[in-house]
Amino acid sequence: MNRIVLLSCCYLWSMFAFGASYYRENVTFLPATERESALMQLSAIETPTEAQYLTQVALEKPDVFLRQLNRALDVIRAGGEGDAIPKGLRDSGFLGVDTQERLFMFAATVGDADRLTPNDVFRFVLFLNDRGALWEHVLAEDSRDDFNALECAPGAPPSELLGPEIHQYVMQVGYPDMELTLWRFDAAEAMTYPVAVVSETTVNQYRFRDRFGLDFGVLDRRDLTLQMPSDTVQCAKVSVSVLRAYQEHRREVILSDKQL
Repeated sequence: MNRIVLLSCCYLWSMFAFGASYYRENVTFLPATERESALMQLSAIETPTEAQYLTQVALEKPDVFLRQLNRALDVIRAGGEGDAIPKGLRDSGFLGVDTQERLFMFAATVGDADRLTPNDVFRFVLFLNDRGALWEHVLAEDSRDDFNALECAPGAPPSELLGPEIHQYVMQVGYPDMELTLWRFDAAEAMTYPVAVVSETTVNQYRFRDRFGLDFGVLDRRDLTLQMPSDTVQCAKVSVSVLRAYQEHRREVILSDKQL
């Protein structure tokens, strides 16, 4: 009965929650638990590519990588003849021709900013690993709408709105090409952030890739089973308005506790 009351309250909350939401979208937000998970996956790769190696360095030592990235940007802006720029980039730690090409493309998006910020480090990591341009619509902040919400749990789908928070997702659809992304909530930081983008669609499944270029999982469209590298969860569809309202409720509780 208490669960039903909670769902009812969340639904009523949803009628006005969107007008004054606590949450804001942040493409570069990365919780500590997900940073550690990504580092574990990257560390397990026996022969990493340069992109994977640089990603690992950026996650382990973001301050060091930020200085490295700023040096590379200075090299590109200074220009020079012959091998001056490629050599300068190699000296900055960016060795491969492909990596240097990604740097040039990234530098073009920075504009007139004198110095890069920690957020730029993660944005470059995402840019570096997005060889299929799957994340372009998110980075470009093209228009997106809520498409569906999923709540998943090991063993069986949650029958009520109380599944593990790490497996509560809003799927958004981007325009004009109908790209699909999965977003999570972080109530403590009042953030919604993307965790995966659909890299392949078939009649029976969606295949997801995360922001580090790693496989996130495969969602079976028939029974909503989500198979991930380290876990398999069973999902159920939830009303987006209810899930968002539930997250607003979580945030309200956190704020109330802080005020006590």
